[in-house]
Amino acid sequence: AAKLAKMKIPPSEMFLSESDKYSKFDENGLPTHDTEGKELSKGQAKKLKKLFEAQEKLHKEYLQMVQNGS
Repeated sequence: AAKLAKMKIPPSEMFLSESDKYSKFDENGLPTHDTEGKELSKGQAKKLKKLFEAQEKLHKEYLQMVQNGS
């Protein structure tokens, strides 16, 4: 059930709820700046992009499941 709940979240909204960690986001909803307004390091941005892509895959699977009615 927890996995299903996670799958429902569109990747673009994944980090928006973490406003305690990030202050600015790009057009895709990926964080670009931390709460202090400092730009995220390349390593940190890469890590978040990887999480974003994983969520994108999960969300697509979820949409496929909904479409197939299972």
